[in-house]
Amino acid sequence: MGNEIIMNQTEYLKSVLPPAPYFFEQNGIAEIASRPRPLTLSLLRKIYGSGGPVQKAYAKYGINYLPLDTLRIFGNQLFVDREQELKSLLPGYSYYSAQPWEPRLAPFAGFLTTLRNAFALRKINAELDQKLLEGLENELKYIGSQEADLETSLKKFLEVYILIFEINIKAEKALSILIKALAGFDIKPSDILASPGSFDFYKLKPIEFDSSDWRGNSLEFGDDSRFVCQGLGRKNETVDFWWQKLEPGQRSQLSKPILDALRYNDLREMGRWLVVGQINKLRRAAFIRAESIGQEFKDVALFANLDELLSGKIDFAELEKRKLEYSQYASWDLPPVLRSDQSSTIKQLKGVGLAPGKATGTLVTAEGIAETEVDVILFTKLLTPDLAAHLGKLKGIVSERGSVLSHLAILARERGIPVVANVDLGQLGVKFGDQITIDGGAGSVNLL
Repeated sequence: MGNEIIMNQTEYLKSVLPPAPYFFEQNGIAEIASRPRPLTLSLLRKIYGSGGPVQKAYAKYGINYLPLDTLRIFGNQLFVDREQELKSLLPGYSYYSAQPWEPRLAPFAGFLTTLRNAFALRKINAELDQKLLEGLENELKYIGSQEADLETSLKKFLEVYILIFEINIKAEKALSILIKALAGFDIKPSDILASPGSFDFYKLKPIEFDSSDWRGNSLEFGDDSRFVCQGLGRKNETVDFWWQKLEPGQRSQLSKPILDALRYNDLREMGRWLVVGQINKLRRAAFIRAESIGQEFKDVALFANLDELLSGKIDFAELEKRKLEYSQYASWDLPPVLRSDQSSTIKQLKGVGLAPGKATGTLVTAEGIAETEVDVILFTKLLTPDLAAHLGKLKGIVSERGSVLSHLAILARERGIPVVANVDLGQLGVKFGDQITIDGGAGSVNLL
């Protein structure tokens, strides 16, 4: 990236960032649509907005989710306002109440809602909810049924997303319980999740559904990557040996948290399949609606928002302007965290292993995969699921951001591809084209 681009990005951020304090981050929400076009952004706002599926899913667990405006776009990239995100569940907390910035109670604000929500969040268990499983199976099984108009397709998508978000809530809980259960044991949660075939008490039930005409792997309407869907039930000799050498009482102690974590790991990935299927139907309905308004809207439909399409009140010149602005920022790569106290947050990052295994290869970006004929290790800012189409060409993945439950990490574990996250190439002195070796168990990245 040249100095001119860096300067342009610096000047841009100075012009668009609000007065201090502020805290914006590309987190798990950004993974599902890291550079959303306006059509995708409008869908995200409905998902997280008032009366949307996120609010309804939390309400099922007695949680009063406040639909605050948390989504921000800077240079095409999706950021989450972490202060607003925190207050949507725990309004009595703030990042800004003390230094260094950490969630802390702020006097008087939203205390009762915070107390009730914190209690309800703790009460969520990781038991398999049979209704969630059956709902997921039924929705996937009948997803190829008759197409519908845009309004009906959108309503269906938002209904289905309640189910998907519930699965995400339970998956996070199951993972947190597994992490606590494994404390003191010489094994990592990522090793367990990468080796479902090593546990005879867990069997993945296959679900048959027709994805032959699907495109994409994420929530982004413009994602045209080849849809990837596969579950291998991998085994791992290291995990096999660790499990067999445990005492019977230890195996009994760990069986349930392992079972729950494996179940929700798979259900979370199946939920992604359902999102992709629904996005395909919603995309077709949106394009048909755009063309019915005017043939000229066909190529710019992704730059309209859902309300414009539903009402039919669209300005072609405005959509062309949005499309041009989007293309102008296409090569920009902003920092994943934008904080008004950024100088106090600079620290040495420590790599985190998300998928076990070791790999050696040439470090490239997604754009460089096709040009590299030798073993490839992909570097990516976020573990976005649209990168799944490249998995067959990869020996490993290195990422700035990501978690054990990132969809790309789940897919990589199924294929035995090591993943290391929380990596800053500048701190490591590594650049693209270098030969490196990574260890997805230890979370290490090293130059050869």
